[in-house]
Amino acid sequence: MPITEEEKIRRRKIVEKNSNITGAGFGEEIDESINKIPEVEQWINGEIEFEEYQQAVMRFINSF
Repeated sequence: MPITEEEKIRRRKIVEKNSNITGAGFGEEIDESINKIPEVEQWINGEIEFEEYQQAVMRFINSF
């Protein structure tokens, strides 16, 4: 099912919020590169499920 532009905007806001929450958990701003992992755009575009996006974010964080 195609993702509407409104849904893409909503998902981008979720990505921004998630990176802010993650950064707050570290007590500082998180590296912007977290939002550049391929899974971010894949989820925004409806190519993968939210759980896959979350797992990719966690792998990225754990790689530090």
